[in-house]
Amino acid sequence: MVIFQRIIFIVFVVCISFNANSQNSFNADAMFKHEQKLMVIGDSMINSHSSLTRQQASRDYIKAFRAALVEKGSYQYSFDSLKFMSRLAAPDNAFKLFTWILKLPNNRYKYFGVIQVNNPDSLEIHPLFDRSQDFEPGSPEEELNSLEREFSITNNEDWNGAYYYDLGMVEKKKFLSKKSEKYYVLLGWDGNNGVSHKKVVDILTIDNGLPTFGQPIIKTQNGMQTRLVLECNSNAVITLKYHDEEELITFDLLVPKSDNNQGKYFTYIPSGQYDYLEWKRNKFYYR
Repeated sequence: MVIFQRIIFIVFVVCISFNANSQNSFNADAMFKHEQKLMVIGDSMINSHSSLTRQQASRDYIKAFRAALVEKGSYQYSFDSLKFMSRLAAPDNAFKLFTWILKLPNNRYKYFGVIQVNNPDSLEIHPLFDRSQDFEPGSPEEELNSLEREFSITNNEDWNGAYYYDLGMVEKKKFLSKKSEKYYVLLGWDGNNGVSHKKVVDILTIDNGLPTFGQPIIKTQNGMQTRLVLECNSNAVITLKYHDEEELITFDLLVPKSDNNQGKYFTYIPSGQYDYLEWKRNKFYYR
């Protein structure tokens, strides 16, 4: 009788485990078809010589990608074949972050993205709307937006677009509390224009299910910033890297090619030296 009860118990546990896994599983055939469709559309979006074709493909890609995410269990699917799209998972697996690029005429870029929350019960996504192209190139409004970028706090509907290539996490310890506040560290690339490009350190928080970009936790010589933007000549290569164990962000020290070009960031190049941000006392300090 005892042996029989044990067998029943084991079968019961196995059934529960199978049911739990099935809730998080995906239809492999359906997801594969979605991925193949996205590859075809993505090829036109990235490689077409026609700007109009790329823009139409971009609209088609958004619809097709959303259709893929709507599939049950899509969070578990890797989309590994979509090499042109950044696919990052939060260190605590709370969400996935997807970003991709649309090249516009005159060496301009528009960025697209979506945050998919790890919710096995329902689809929970936050599309990212890039507002960086809302201003005319070279206009006073664009210049002002660029200057304020390091001090602004935005949401997913007012996003400073970038192609994110790394995602880390630090935690802010709260006084007399066992809980901590999580800050997700985003490293991204911004093609900017034909003469300069940028790399960005941004801070993502998710509070009550809503994403926010930028937090005043980066202490630099310019004061307390919400993000760090590094701009240099378009032919230069900037190194920007997050070191998880040390909780450091290292990057090139950028300098102008000559003293006469101070403040003209399209002339800046790496100096061969490195600066870094160090996480300490719930802030990133510029060293």
